[in-house]
Amino acid sequence: MLLHPADALAVEKHLQMHPGVRRIEISPVSGVAIVEYDESLITLEGIQHIVAEYMAGSTVLVTINALMLSRTKLD
Repeated sequence: MLLHPADALAVEKHLQMHPGVRRIEISPVSGVAIVEYDESLITLEGIQHIVAEYMAGSTVLVTINALMLSRTKLD
């Protein structure tokens, strides 16, 4: 199941509003998210929770749950 580009953009915008999320890019085709974040402000589990809550009740929930969130440690 592909993620609609508008859904990917909406999740990106929603996550960018949270402290510590520096950059996020989601590929609608692969369903993979690359997230750059400050570990002192937000955790990977926190990011996953935000995405799951935001997409609750959506028909693309399975795709969002399959997102692979990568981290880049910031200096």
